[in-house]
Amino acid sequence: MVTKEVSILNLNEYRAEKQAQSEKCSLQLHSMAIDYVNRSVNIREKVRAKHIFRNKLGLPANQALLEQLDEIFLDWFLFDYKTIQRTTIFNLFIKEMAKDLKEYEMIQAALCISAVMEPFVVTGQQRKDLFILKSMVGEISNVRFSDNRKLSLHKGSALMLRKVHGLEYDFALGPTMIFASKEECERIKHAYNNMKETQSDLTWRAFLKLQALEILPPLKQWSVIKE
Repeated sequence: MVTKEVSILNLNEYRAEKQAQSEKCSLQLHSMAIDYVNRSVNIREKVRAKHIFRNKLGLPANQALLEQLDEIFLDWFLFDYKTIQRTTIFNLFIKEMAKDLKEYEMIQAALCISAVMEPFVVTGQQRKDLFILKSMVGEISNVRFSDNRKLSLHKGSALMLRKVHGLEYDFALGPTMIFASKEECERIKHAYNNMKETQSDLTWRAFLKLQALEILPPLKQWSVIKE
């Protein structure tokens, strides 16, 4: 006879296994998508994207991107930049790979697609790699960062990241931007409220997707932590 304690233990093991699977799968898809960018994306598309990126951030046209800017460009190029066909690079990658992906990988890909670069404030810490984050619309998330990220976060730290939903907790995907102060998060929320006055049906997530570059703080106000 299976006891209640054994059933709970089995459930916890199942959840932990699925959590690990989803994290591993997302990171693998992310890595494969970067390879796809380097290998298959048309050079004209890259040039067009970099022109838009530099223009939005007020950068000189011929200036090489610093490493931390290059990290943000690649993340934006994968998930937020719209190609001439009006889709994203990550969507094109998944479409090309669809016949080779298992069902759970397609599900995980959909979760990656739905993730947006979003500002948060740290409200607590559960363990070394697991933090409690509060969004600018009041949502609370437990978010895990991979062990090789050199994070120095504390209560009140402000950051911006793309997080993927998990069974036990969410997890960071791609670069994490550390803001100089949480006022930068408030500024982004203020920009959303202003835009919503003229677009009443605008959601927070849609705003973040559409204004991914426009809402970035001045370059001196943030740094990047990557995998």
